[in-house]
Amino acid sequence: MTNLLEDIESAIHRGLSFILAEQDAEGSWTDWALPPSASPEWTTAWIGFRLSGLHAPFRQQVSEPLSRAACWLLAHRFPDGGWGYNPDGESDADSTALAGDANAFEDLDALLVTFAHTHVDAQRVTRRKGRQIRPLLL
Repeated sequence: MTNLLEDIESAIHRGLSFILAEQDAEGSWTDWALPPSASPEWTTAWIGFRLSGLHAPFRQQVSEPLSRAACWLLAHRFPDGGWGYNPDGESDADSTALAGDANAFEDLDALLVTFAHTHVDAQRVTRRKGRQIRPLLL
């Protein structure tokens, strides 16, 4: 009888193989075929964030794909310095937080430098129920 831990690790490797096979040549993942269209920015940030939490023996399998995803996200920042659901919309907190989590990607130096120079236009900060929602990164 096989070891339960070996069975679990094997299943995780198979799942990772599937997810990594879905990454495009440029480094992004795309999902959510909804009316606002596909969402490569959010999907790439979400998958990068989730894969970044993996530890040995899985980390080595995702290291290069995470680096490509980080480079893709850095190349697809919105004009205001954040990220959004897709290029047809505006930056949003969810996408920007996922893409900007410095622990999410191998290219930590590039990501940190990028966020150190992020500028958020104070006029674009959303108001809800009379309260100002302040950006986390200034």
